[in-house]
Amino acid sequence: MEVYNPWPLIVVLLGLGALALTAISMLTSRVWFATVPENSRGLVYQHGQFEKVVAPGRYWLLHGRSVLLVPMNEQIIAVSGQEVMTSDRLAVRLSALAKFKIVDARVAQEKSNGGFYQPVYYAIQIAMREVVAGLTLEELLDTRGNLDAALKEKAAAAFAHEGCEPCRPKSAAWRQTWRAQNWKRLQAWSARVANRRRCVRCRTQRG
Repeated sequence: MEVYNPWPLIVVLLGLGALALTAISMLTSRVWFATVPENSRGLVYQHGQFEKVVAPGRYWLLHGRSVLLVPMNEQIIAVSGQEVMTSDRLAVRLSALAKFKIVDARVAQEKSNGGFYQPVYYAIQIAMREVVAGLTLEELLDTRGNLDAALKEKAAAAFAHEGCEPCRPKSAAWRQTWRAQNWKRLQAWSARVANRRRCVRCRTQRG
């Protein structure tokens, strides 16, 4: 009677098991997952080359892929102590707070070297200069620093170029928070300048 020897089968099964474990280990080392949180987008790159934009969620990624998270919620950028010149060639110092959000995640990260922040900051500075340059000091005083709409209009194109959108720029203080005495002093000084100009015109007309 022939006796059955199970050892060859056991050896084969153990070998197959070892191969399966090795394959699983290699696969798991080449597959990982990434989580894109709410109010963000994920830029997926394969070996450094852009592949796609993904929405919030959990994603399994193969080896060679990476995800760059981009926040899409509102952000605030502050420009403080910017010296600008009015149309009547008087220097004032302004600060501004601008709310903005990213509307195109890929453009915001790839358009400019280092991302969107620095170009957006410069865009606000330039907008402040252009807006104030079109106003006399008296006109600027009449606005009480409320230049929101004008700043937004001036900065919109530059923001869009960086994949961003201005929400609500808000012009802030000259040098510090507006104080009543500062307003009165500036208004009195502006009135004196206006009176001198009227006097000069009158003398010129009489002459």
